[in-house]
Amino acid sequence: MNFLRSTTARVTAGVLFATALASARTPTNYSAIKKTWLNPTSSSLVKIVIGTDSTGRLFLHAYGACSPTPCDWGKVYPTVWSGSVGSGTVKAAAATYGSSLTPISRMLFVNLVYVNGLPTQLQVNLFTQFNGRGDPRFNYWATELMK
Repeated sequence: MNFLRSTTARVTAGVLFATALASARTPTNYSAIKKTWLNPTSSSLVKIVIGTDSTGRLFLHAYGACSPTPCDWGKVYPTVWSGSVGSGTVKAAAATYGSSLTPISRMLFVNLVYVNGLPTQLQVNLFTQFNGRGDPRFNYWATELMK
């Protein structure tokens, strides 16, 4: 059953990434999503920095809930989506940390949550897979809201 879930998650992620790569236009207005997003009470992620590098490329830099200081997961370059076919404003992004060859791999899907027409929160869906042979932990999925 776990194999089926992990396979389904990988296939879904692969289809989403392939679709994004095959598209003719990628949204490039990052103004709504660029920010340092926080959730200090989270047991998964406490901070995500979404910004642009020196070339103007969007990145995600995630920090896990570790003690005494957050775990730095590093910087990755996500695939991005707008909210409609006619919009160039980024409203969602997806990125992968690690792979099946690393002890832990994570898929991170984020999207803006609008209240009264303004992006006030970031919804984060985190899928974590433990790849070590004999690892007693269960793969898990968590949803967080960040401000």
